[in-house]
Amino acid sequence: MLLCAAVLLAGALIWGIFGHIDTQIAVYAEVENEKALCRVKSADIDAVHTGDILKIEKTEGVVTEIGEYDEASGTYTVFADIAAGDGYYTAYLVTERIRPLSFVLN
Repeated sequence: MLLCAAVLLAGALIWGIFGHIDTQIAVYAEVENEKALCRVKSADIDAVHTGDILKIEKTEGVVTEIGEYDEASGTYTVFADIAAGDGYYTAYLVTERIRPLSFVLN
């Protein structure tokens, strides 16, 4: 019983140090020549900033620019650099990344 508690505590500590919890927005991304173009709804754009992370499958890239509002589609264009193959993807914009250990230390 004590061994089980120690293993659970060790696992929680490792996850707290090396793991993370992401706040993310689901978007569709069009990638061409390692440049991604995403459309973000106007309701979500306040959370997106240059330097945020764009995740496509297991690949992560960086948001480089937030474009202008497109009235026809009701979205903003967001550009990112990412090492993914050309194509259309379901992607995620990570707007916040928190280490679980920060909850304990703050």
